[in-house]
Amino acid sequence: MSKKMKRLTMPWQKNFREIPKQILLRTKEISTSNVSVAAIKIVSLQSISDGIYDHLGFTIDGKKVSIPERIIPDKNVGLASKYNIEVKEIIHKDLPKTTSTYSVTVPDWGDWSKGSHDIDFTRDAYRRTYIKPLMLEISMTVLETNDATVKIKFEVERTLDPNDKDFKKNLLNDINLLQENTGVCNVFKSNTTLDEYKKTISVTWEILPIGTKEQVLTKIFKLLKMTKANDGIIEERYDILEKLSPINWVAGSSGMQRYFGAMFENNVVVFENVRYGNAIYLMKNKWEELSKKTRGELVRDYEKEIVRIIHRKGWQGNLRTEIRKAVRAKK
Repeated sequence: MSKKMKRLTMPWQKNFREIPKQILLRTKEISTSNVSVAAIKIVSLQSISDGIYDHLGFTIDGKKVSIPERIIPDKNVGLASKYNIEVKEIIHKDLPKTTSTYSVTVPDWGDWSKGSHDIDFTRDAYRRTYIKPLMLEISMTVLETNDATVKIKFEVERTLDPNDKDFKKNLLNDINLLQENTGVCNVFKSNTTLDEYKKTISVTWEILPIGTKEQVLTKIFKLLKMTKANDGIIEERYDILEKLSPINWVAGSSGMQRYFGAMFENNVVVFENVRYGNAIYLMKNKWEELSKKTRGELVRDYEKEIVRIIHRKGWQGNLRTEIRKAVRAKK
């Protein structure tokens, strides 16, 4: 292996440059309490068997899964994991260089047997700051298991005080540490019970009747606690889906995730996660159950039940075709 850190490849987005807006909103809602970065995830046994969670110490024998109670993440997962266990050096190239004096001991006349002496020399160098590693652990608690999946609570093992001057910096660090290792992140009150955690994985759906554009969007923005100003994607998708004649609109949330879409005949449902917005999903069966799955699980394990359409040129025509095929197949 080269001297450079060899990053492990993960099937999810690894890091955020800034704290996601929905998490900032949630921290404001619970600002009277200390918070922890944590999240619930339904993990398929197949993904554990495939080695996706090897870096967290997951093992599987048949359908028996073993998960450690806590772990210090592997430094090769990503930058947050690396600097969780290694000193981080920040070189201040935005500041003037400083002159430093260094001393080395050398042998007299090139022969150590004749003695030694010190030589001083100077050089200009950028100032440096060294940040000690925090050695944070991620705890893992199994909440439920079945023949195909295991529901796990992941949590970064420290409490953050919203009144601390470094709160946002520490929050972003912990979000990235959890995100790059698990593919999920959220914030909770530090005293949140396991029963409250369990409720966050299910999408709470609202089915909205057809109405005027203003009526529908007003209900959706209120339900998802969003505004036109902070997310124009919903209005754009409304205009596209409305032309396909839906029978109802759907909107839902799960923790920090926000979903929006439309229902067609025979419970054929189209929706997407407005936080990511890179693909739209058509659910041809059991849409409420499937909506609880992660994007990776949908693509990997439910190929026959869904159609994933990436927002590339021509995606609207592809969507129209797939909706018609799904509706016809149920008649």
